[in-house]
Amino acid sequence: MHRAQGAVAPRPTIYTFGTQRRRLAELVALAGDLDALVVDVRLAPRSRVREWNQAVMAAALGDRYLHVGVFGNLNYKTAGAPVRLRDPEAGIAALEPARAAGQSVILVCYEEDPAHCHRRDVAGLLHARWGWLVVHLLRGG
Repeated sequence: MHRAQGAVAPRPTIYTFGTQRRRLAELVALAGDLDALVVDVRLAPRSRVREWNQAVMAAALGDRYLHVGVFGNLNYKTAGAPVRLRDPEAGIAALEPARAAGQSVILVCYEEDPAHCHRRDVAGLLHARWGWLVVHLLRGG
Protein backbone atom coordinates (compact mmCIF):
# COMPACT_ATOMS: atom_id res chain seq x y z
CA MET A 1 0.00 0.00 0.00
CA HIS A 2 1.45 3.35 -1.00
CA ARG A 3 0.84 6.54 0.90
CA ALA A 4 1.47 10.10 -0.15
CA GLN A 5 4.47 11.73 1.45
CA GLY A 6 3.49 13.24 4.77
CA ALA A 7 0.17 11.35 4.88
CA VAL A 8 -0.95 9.96 8.21
CA ALA A 9 -1.13 6.16 8.31
CA PRO A 10 -4.64 4.82 8.88
CA ARG A 11 -5.43 3.51 12.34
CA PRO A 12 -5.14 -0.30 12.55
CA THR A 13 -8.55 -1.92 12.78
CA ILE A 14 -10.08 -5.27 13.74
CA TYR A 15 -12.50 -6.28 11.00
CA THR A 16 -14.79 -9.31 11.08
CA PHE A 17 -16.07 -11.30 8.09
CA GLY A 18 -18.58 -14.15 7.94
CA THR A 19 -18.13 -16.58 5.04
CA GLN A 20 -21.80 -17.62 4.89
CA ARG A 21 -23.23 -16.75 1.43
CA ARG A 22 -20.01 -14.94 0.44
CA ARG A 23 -17.14 -15.60 -1.94
CA LEU A 24 -13.43 -15.96 -1.29
CA ALA A 25 -12.68 -13.42 -4.05
CA GLU A 26 -14.47 -10.78 -1.96
CA LEU A 27 -12.28 -11.55 1.07
CA VAL A 28 -9.10 -11.53 -1.02
CA ALA A 29 -10.03 -8.10 -2.43
CA LEU A 30 -10.86 -6.73 1.03
CA ALA A 31 -7.59 -8.01 2.50
CA GLY A 32 -5.68 -6.20 -0.25
CA ASP A 33 -7.73 -3.01 -0.06
CA LEU A 34 -7.45 -2.86 3.74
CA ASP A 35 -3.82 -4.06 3.83
CA ALA A 36 -4.99 -6.60 6.41
CA LEU A 37 -4.02 -10.02 7.69
CA VAL A 38 -6.86 -12.54 7.39
CA VAL A 39 -7.12 -14.45 10.66
CA ASP A 40 -9.17 -17.64 10.43
CA VAL A 41 -10.60 -18.12 13.94
CA ARG A 42 -12.37 -21.42 13.26
CA LEU A 43 -11.39 -24.31 15.49
CA ALA A 44 -11.09 -26.50 12.38
CA PRO A 45 -10.48 -24.56 9.13
CA ARG A 46 -12.66 -26.63 6.83
CA SER A 47 -15.99 -26.21 5.15
CA ARG A 48 -18.44 -28.02 2.88
CA VAL A 49 -17.90 -25.07 0.54
CA ARG A 50 -14.50 -25.83 -1.02
CA GLU A 51 -13.25 -22.25 -1.27
CA TRP A 52 -13.50 -21.84 2.52
CA ASN A 53 -11.14 -24.73 3.27
CA GLN A 54 -7.78 -23.79 4.73
CA ALA A 55 -5.64 -24.93 1.79
CA VAL A 56 -7.72 -22.96 -0.72
CA MET A 57 -7.79 -19.85 1.45
CA ALA A 58 -4.05 -20.04 2.12
CA ALA A 59 -3.31 -20.42 -1.59
CA ALA A 60 -5.50 -17.44 -2.49
CA LEU A 61 -4.29 -15.17 0.31
CA GLY A 62 -0.65 -16.22 0.63
CA ASP A 63 1.10 -14.52 3.53
CA ARG A 64 -2.10 -12.59 4.29
CA TYR A 65 -3.66 -15.79 5.75
CA LEU A 66 -3.18 -17.11 9.28
CA HIS A 67 -5.18 -19.86 10.98
CA VAL A 68 -5.39 -19.25 14.73
CA GLY A 69 -7.38 -22.26 15.90
CA VAL A 70 -6.80 -21.41 19.55
CA PHE A 71 -9.39 -18.66 19.02
CA GLY A 72 -11.89 -21.38 18.08
CA ASN A 73 -15.12 -21.82 20.04
CA LEU A 74 -15.11 -25.15 21.87
CA ASN A 75 -18.93 -24.92 22.17
CA TYR A 76 -19.62 -24.32 18.48
CA LYS A 77 -21.70 -27.50 18.12
CA THR A 78 -23.97 -26.74 21.07
CA ALA A 79 -26.75 -24.29 20.21
CA GLY A 80 -27.23 -21.65 22.88
CA ALA A 81 -24.08 -22.60 24.79
CA PRO A 82 -21.81 -19.75 25.83
CA VAL A 83 -18.72 -19.06 23.75
CA ARG A 84 -15.66 -20.80 25.14
CA LEU A 85 -12.47 -19.88 23.32
CA ARG A 86 -9.88 -22.65 23.26
CA ASP A 87 -6.90 -20.54 24.41
CA PRO A 88 -7.43 -16.78 24.05
CA GLU A 89 -4.02 -15.80 25.44
CA ALA A 90 -2.24 -18.02 22.90
CA GLY A 91 -4.37 -16.40 20.18
CA ILE A 92 -3.35 -12.93 21.28
CA ALA A 93 0.29 -14.04 21.31
CA ALA A 94 -0.05 -15.41 17.76
CA LEU A 95 -1.22 -11.98 16.59
CA GLU A 96 1.48 -10.02 18.37
CA PRO A 97 3.59 -9.55 15.20
CA ALA A 98 0.57 -8.03 13.39
CA ARG A 99 -0.21 -5.79 16.37
CA ALA A 100 3.40 -4.65 16.67
CA ALA A 101 3.46 -3.83 12.96
CA GLY A 102 0.18 -1.91 13.22
CA GLN A 103 -1.38 -4.24 10.65
CA SER A 104 -5.17 -4.46 10.59
CA VAL A 105 -6.71 -7.92 10.89
CA ILE A 106 -9.84 -9.51 9.43
CA LEU A 107 -11.28 -12.18 11.74
CA VAL A 108 -13.00 -14.86 9.66
CA CYS A 109 -15.57 -17.46 10.64
CA TYR A 110 -18.76 -18.88 9.14
CA GLU A 111 -21.82 -17.07 10.52
CA GLU A 112 -23.05 -14.15 8.43
CA ASP A 113 -24.28 -12.17 11.44
CA PRO A 114 -21.49 -11.36 13.91
CA ALA A 115 -24.06 -11.31 16.72
CA HIS A 116 -24.35 -15.08 16.25
CA CYS A 117 -20.65 -15.85 15.91
CA HIS A 118 -17.75 -16.16 18.31
CA ARG A 119 -15.61 -13.88 16.10
CA ARG A 120 -17.46 -11.00 17.78
CA ASP A 121 -16.09 -12.23 21.13
CA VAL A 122 -12.58 -12.49 19.68
CA ALA A 123 -12.91 -8.96 18.27
CA GLY A 124 -14.07 -7.71 21.68
CA LEU A 125 -11.14 -9.38 23.39
CA LEU A 126 -8.65 -7.83 20.97
CA HIS A 127 -10.36 -4.44 21.25
CA ALA A 128 -10.11 -4.58 25.05
CA ARG A 129 -6.43 -5.53 24.84
CA TRP A 130 -5.29 -3.27 21.99
CA GLY A 131 -7.88 -0.49 21.91
CA TRP A 132 -8.38 -0.87 18.15
CA LEU A 133 -11.63 -0.03 16.44
CA VAL A 134 -13.87 -3.00 15.49
CA VAL A 135 -15.71 -3.00 12.13
CA HIS A 136 -18.01 -5.82 11.02
CA LEU A 137 -17.80 -6.32 7.25
CA LEU A 138 -21.34 -7.28 6.34
CA ARG A 139 -22.55 -8.75 3.08
CA GLY A 140 -23.83 -6.05 0.78
CA GLY A 141 -21.84 -3.31 2.49
